[in-house]
Amino acid sequence: MHSSSRSLPVALALIACLGGCSSTVRNAAAAPASSAVGSSAPSRPCRSAAPAAGSGDADGSLPGHPAADQVAALGHPLTLKGDDPGEQVTVTFLQVVDPACGVGGPSLLDRGMKYVGLRLRLLDSGRKPYSDSPSNCSWGRTDTGLQVGSFVYPTLAEGPAVAPRGNLVLKPGQSATSYVVMEIPQHAHMARIDFTMDSGFADETGEWTLG
Repeated sequence: MHSSSRSLPVALALIACLGGCSSTVRNAAAAPASSAVGSSAPSRPCRSAAPAAGSGDADGSLPGHPAADQVAALGHPLTLKGDDPGEQVTVTFLQVVDPACGVGGPSLLDRGMKYVGLRLRLLDSGRKPYSDSPSNCSWGRTDTGLQVGSFVYPTLAEGPAVAPRGNLVLKPGQSATSYVVMEIPQHAHMARIDFTMDSGFADETGEWTLG
């Protein structure tokens, strides 16, 4: 009895996702990986699970993030170093799904907001195992100038979040592809995304332009 009641919201969310499509999906081809850990489901853009839009205004910007050391377009890899010798990861943002459909967690959204899914590929190209939280490493900026962090961890119809329960661990040569999820106002769109190792505290920052 209790189990059925808990599964109802998830079932309703899935039905809503399958009924129609109004998302914008920007794709880029990924380079082949030498060894993959995990995978991303094919993109299935769907209607936003957000409540009816209110003003759409953000509550406020996050503190300024360091300027990028390297800049690339969507689909192009950037190789970034961490603070420890031998710590290095090649990062590629492959796809933007706007809006992305949150399954089982639409109530996490504030009024007038939506999820955006950023498909990400990480390859450990260094000499040491990679152990970090990709969500903490990722920061975005919208076309309205709002800076946002990846602080929500819903399950998306498009695929799972990257390491939703903690750090992602990769051995040298291994890769993982999944989604970083951000919450932005419904009227806004992602303009760029930054990635800095060591949960945002390393010296090198890569930036991808999404326009």
